[in-house]
Amino acid sequence: MPNPSTPNLRELHDTIVRKAAETIFRKQKVVINPTGNEVVSVGDSYPDLVVYEVLSLKPFIARNEPSMVGEVEVEDHITEEMVAKWKKIANLDIDKLILIIPETTKDDAIKKTKDIEDKIEIHTFNEKLFIR
Repeated sequence: MPNPSTPNLRELHDTIVRKAAETIFRKQKVVINPTGNEVVSVGDSYPDLVVYEVLSLKPFIARNEPSMVGEVEVEDHITEEMVAKWKKIANLDIDKLILIIPETTKDDAIKKTKDIEDKIEIHTFNEKLFIR
């Protein structure tokens, strides 16, 4: 995702990334790439969340390769650039791309991702930042 252009959008983006890591992916190992930081890549992409399947808690063992990645978008509309990035990520060696987007953009995102619908899962957040 292009870096959100204002400090408020960057802060919102990173807040949603952290909330997603704590809620949607609470049973997996998650590495986040906060805005402007390239911590871990999948292929040549740096998704917002890189998720690894946990095999054992004691001792803690997780897969070495990610099973899912998450992308957070905070803009109020879906752009062709976003969709192109999602399609590129969905074609990486992962089981699922998890999109976390504003509630108001869900219908548009579904329409624009029909050709990769078997590789994505869409979650939304509302103005109170509740993720569904």
